[in-house]
Amino acid sequence: MKTLKIEELSKNFGSTEVLRKINLEIDEGNFLVLLGPSGCGKSTLLNIIAGLETINEGNVFIDDYNVSKVEPKDRNIAMVFQSYALYPSMNVRENMIFGLKQAKVSKEKIEKQLEKVSKFLQVDALLERKPSQLSGGQRQRVAIGRALVREPRIFLFDEPLSNLDAKLRVEMRREIKKLHQQLKTTVVYVTHDQTEAMSLGTNIAIMNHGVIQQNDTPENIYNKPSNTFVADFIGSPSMNLIKGNLKQSSDKVSFVANGSNDEIAINGYEFNSSSVNCKPMSSRIHFNTSSPAFFFWCVVFLPANVGPKPHPFTVLAKITVGFPLMFFAAS
Repeated sequence: MKTLKIEELSKNFGSTEVLRKINLEIDEGNFLVLLGPSGCGKSTLLNIIAGLETINEGNVFIDDYNVSKVEPKDRNIAMVFQSYALYPSMNVRENMIFGLKQAKVSKEKIEKQLEKVSKFLQVDALLERKPSQLSGGQRQRVAIGRALVREPRIFLFDEPLSNLDAKLRVEMRREIKKLHQQLKTTVVYVTHDQTEAMSLGTNIAIMNHGVIQQNDTPENIYNKPSNTFVADFIGSPSMNLIKGNLKQSSDKVSFVANGSNDEIAINGYEFNSSSVNCKPMSSRIHFNTSSPAFFFWCVVFLPANVGPKPHPFTVLAKITVGFPLMFFAAS
């Protein structure tokens, strides 16, 4: 069942086109990450799903019901913001149950939900504290708890870890992943951090200039990027680009870089109308005629200053024939 469906969605701010013909489908229980550089439109898309922004064209469906003109409070969604958005004058208990009280939920159910969620998030000992008395991680747990107590159909996260330090981000990332695995609720998560996206998402939609460049599993995003932007955006350190041409004869395929006469022989590929496949180093090579690029892999060793002496680590070199030379760090 498609919990969330977006059809031909476009959004303008004045004469500026922010989103262009967005189409997305999210199955029940999936964790979709909207990933892209700043200004690509991912937060705007999340706000439209939440009902905080209007639509110029297209429709948003939740459980096959068109919610394009439905008020945010009636969409059965819950949102966790980057800034936590906790009321400073309220303690943790009051912050977490505020939405339920506004919805006039019975006191018995409120107390039951509060007890369950606060224990689950390990904030039950903090219920009487004010937000100013909490650490960054504790505030984020309270913000997530406020969303959880409502038992929404869809969770929306807008860069919730951006304000945390590096160590705490790793811990909270693990907590969010565990949360999703246990609750199996549909999640839409916005970030510009590819590490978050690759570790959290069951699917990743990469955006640029208001357009979804590729929507696929993390594995396919990494191994089979649909275009140069996706291939360049995913991976650390980022790739280097070497432009050149693919030369092909009856028994030989080679790559010639611009400004060079040297041919790099590439053997063992089987060509057809849509793909090239082989498995050097047990990796898959993909060729797309609409975006002619395919990859092969090699292993190089680079020094890294991670202690008193340089320490060598392995890097997979992902070479794109026809486009670039791309380097991605191996795990």
